Amino acid sequence: MATSSHDALHTPPDLYGAISKAISNETPPSNRINSQVRLEIETDGKKAPADKKKREQVHSKLRSDSTQTAMRGLFSLVDSVFPDAIAKINNQQIEQALQAGALRQNGDWILWPAGEVNISEQSAAQFVNRIGEVVKENFFAHLTDVKPRFCTAMFHQKRVEDDEWKTSYKPDEVMLEGPVDEEQPHLVRWRHFQVILESKRGGMLAEGIDYCTRFALSVFDAQPGRRFVPAVIFVGANGNVKPYVTFLIFDRSGIVMSENISLHGNPRKILRLFVGLLFADEEHIGFEPTLKKEVDGLYITTGGVKYKVRCIYHEYGIKGRGTVCYRGTSQKDQSKVVIKDSWVDVCRKETEVEILNKLNEKGEKELCTEDGARVIPQIVSHEVLKSRRPGAAPGEWISVDATTAEFRRELVVWDSVEPKWAWTSFDETTRKRCEIRRLCRIVMKPFGKKLHAFTSKRVLVRAFGDIVYGTLLTRTCPLAVEILRRNGFVHRDISFRNILLYKHEGIPRGLLIDYDYAVSVDRSISEAIAERTGTLPFMAYDRMNKIPDFPHSYFHDLESIFYVICWTCTRYSGPRSQKRDFDSETLRYSDTAIAKWNGDGRINPTLDDLASAKLSTITGRVRDKIPNQFSSYFDDIKGFARSYGALILKNAIFSLDEMALEECEEKRNDLVNRIAGAASSDEKKSLKGKYNTLPIHLRPPSVVIDSLRAVVEEALSNIVEEVDSPDNDDNDDDDNDNDESANAADFRAMRARDCLSSIVPGVQVDYLHRGSGSMKASKSRGCRVDTSNTSFAHLESMTRGSSGPSGKRKSIEESEDSRSSKRSKSLATPGTSTSGAIIKLEGPEQRLSRVQMMKPKPAPKMTPTSPRIVDSKPTFKTPYPRRSQTSITELPEEDHLDYNDTT
Repeated sequence: MATSSHDALHTPPDLYGAISKAISNETPPSNRINSQVRLEIETDGKKAPADKKKREQVHSKLRSDSTQTAMRGLFSLVDSVFPDAIAKINNQQIEQALQAGALRQNGDWILWPAGEVNISEQSAAQFVNRIGEVVKENFFAHLTDVKPRFCTAMFHQKRVEDDEWKTSYKPDEVMLEGPVDEEQPHLVRWRHFQVILESKRGGMLAEGIDYCTRFALSVFDAQPGRRFVPAVIFVGANGNVKPYVTFLIFDRSGIVMSENISLHGNPRKILRLFVGLLFADEEHIGFEPTLKKEVDGLYITTGGVKYKVRCIYHEYGIKGRGTVCYRGTSQKDQSKVVIKDSWVDVCRKETEVEILNKLNEKGEKELCTEDGARVIPQIVSHEVLKSRRPGAAPGEWISVDATTAEFRRELVVWDSVEPKWAWTSFDETTRKRCEIRRLCRIVMKPFGKKLHAFTSKRVLVRAFGDIVYGTLLTRTCPLAVEILRRNGFVHRDISFRNILLYKHEGIPRGLLIDYDYAVSVDRSISEAIAERTGTLPFMAYDRMNKIPDFPHSYFHDLESIFYVICWTCTRYSGPRSQKRDFDSETLRYSDTAIAKWNGDGRINPTLDDLASAKLSTITGRVRDKIPNQFSSYFDDIKGFARSYGALILKNAIFSLDEMALEECEEKRNDLVNRIAGAASSDEKKSLKGKYNTLPIHLRPPSVVIDSLRAVVEEALSNIVEEVDSPDNDDNDDDDNDNDESANAADFRAMRARDCLSSIVPGVQVDYLHRGSGSMKASKSRGCRVDTSNTSFAHLESMTRGSSGPSGKRKSIEESEDSRSSKRSKSLATPGTSTSGAIIKLEGPEQRLSRVQMMKPKPAPKMTPTSPRIVDSKPTFKTPYPRRSQTSITELPEEDHLDYNDTT
């Protein structure tokens, strides 16, 4: 069988066998707000049947994910996908083919007469191939380079077994690039499938859609970079309903479906559809046209430079960003870069490119360590990828932005000439909004390796230091999280996969990547349709609550780094990706904290379940025991993990009752006054150290960062010297996640959204605004923070002389008739403290029945150990407007849950 460029993308998956509880990409906010998160899953190769069951559960959820925004009955779909220039046939030629007698006689299809209620899989494949033969013979006989695809039913009774991709389905018919030996089905895999076809009896269209969705999912998984996957369902007669064909397009916004095209009543559209599927160029059936296969490999030319590329990561699923990352080697100077393709919501206010450009405008010095090591990626080039479409004049071709609006034009809402979103139906009573996505490409450097490729403990701790603040640096050279904070951004998805190592002057350094979900702290409402972000094991506890206490802030990112530290030291047993063999140890993986954070061992855990599990491991003395689960290799950095965790989580707001929280506020105010009146710098320094006994949200950011910097430096000084393991920069295996060993547990990174089904839309969303007040904690769970007098800006001026972020709380209103969400009134008028919120829990479900805002008053008497909320999974009612359950309006960036996971 001939090969094409997409065959060469047969790279090991980032994780199919590990998806037991994970879901990828975004679901539309219907009756919940899910969180797009990845899970690191432990799987056991000895339990293959169980793994298959888990995979099927995931497929079922992903199918539901895509079909929720399915657009049905688009009469224009066939013509928009296959106009004359793309189908390579016009209406006159279609008429000639129908009248020639080779396909139809006496007004009937020869291979599917009107008297046949259903058609077998083999007959359906013959029907399609016969169309190809006739059209080729009559119109393309003189064109040797125009050949029809080949339709085969070789798998309708034999599963497409693929040990590498862990898929095992039986598609009725598929289109391949050319004829194959049907006696050797083992030579054909998902990476060879170009079009999916399914045959169903009358009345079984829904089942056909379900099967095609799972097949399309497997095709996307096996063919990184695929833009869309076309599918066809043959449906037999059922009572008065005659046989018909339904055409489907699976893309990164979901599913688009044509009307039910009558097989015998509309032969012209049937012929156009199949001629297009058989003869259209590969780019017009969904393949990436910029990816070129040459004799020695794959190449991409972008930004005026030609790169030899290899796929190192791709996102799993259909709907969502569909991120694909390539390692690129410049053919000009042999430098290494990362080429990242992703489908971005067109309504997103701040894209990754814009955020990185803003950061890079600060200059190289501000983004590097004193010795020149970069901690934030540099953009080499970027572009919006294009699609080739027929122009107005015959033979004319034009380039247009590659978006998912192309096949939804009838239902797209436009802002001038730019698409905003699309409705899922023409019925105003039931339709929802579906995001429109644009395919963007970014070329970045430096090229890094995954964190688990560290060559020594010193390398690992130094990398964490680079991300937090930097190691052994002066105060004028902040790094990563601190750079983001000072420039008004938060990352929002720091995880094990988003911290890389790269060589700077021969020494591995830390690099924080993936700014897909980074936002500015003074962001305004966005019209992007998406959901919350996060990677479950690494999500800050506060961000896992239905109504978080704070907007996503820098200290949430710092908390995520603590989880990355624990994850790495528990999961690995040494440098160079040495995975830990839990089978040979007394400690079971299921008993570790990271297993609880990841939801391993739970069946369909909710976000509340995982939040409760995380809370049980990060409070007080329990948190200090987590390093006891580290591999023995990391014994001399256990103290580092304890100190880091204590700085971030000690006296965290979730561990305090109202009385204790008020005491902390009073102590904070006292410290501010004492520092202001301190006579010497030594006295001020001593007083600043006392901030670390307060919850992190009450501390000035500069104090937090300086304290963490000291922890990192102390850890580096205490590490026992060891010889770095050899590091081969040319070893491409390090770029993949192929670090399993025969005896090691297999962990994989995945996203899990359905485990978050307990989150409902309409939750209050916090925003942080500069110069508009002070940081306020949500009162939804009873926390009281007096912010009426002292702001972060004041704290920063006392400690460092620079103003920090400040903000006020907002909630979201929805208006069905409005084009964008409106800001609601803040929970308290300017200058009024919201610290007097009273929460009344009543009934067996402890439903929140009342939130009363009032002026500050003494907190109710509570014992120091009494929790603010007893039930870990309360159902909240608030007096604030909820988003509708039947339609999707523009959501703020805070609610975004687009996928991000790049290498």
